[in-house]
Amino acid sequence: MASRSQYNSDVNPKSSFLIQSQRAPQLNTNNESGKSNNTDWRATLAEISLLTINGSIQESLTKIRNEKNAELNEEMARRQFINQTLAQSQLWSFAV
Repeated sequence: MASRSQYNSDVNPKSSFLIQSQRAPQLNTNNESGKSNNTDWRATLAEISLLTINGSIQESLTKIRNEKNAELNEEMARRQFINQTLAQSQLWSFAV
């Protein structure tokens, strides 16, 4: 009698892949004591996704900060120009 996965692959080749992909493969790594640690690859992918999202958010925040800093720098330069102009006009009014 054919196994279920053999039957599924005969009927629909994609279903065999689905059945096999639903099992989470385990990565074996050895820690310092030589004991085997099993790491679920889905957790690793989730961590990578979170790091990627975090990196994107950090990039967006940096871009926004840079834009706001540029706006503030322009405003400070404008105010400094106005203050210098006012100071010069006051000096001229005293000189006259």
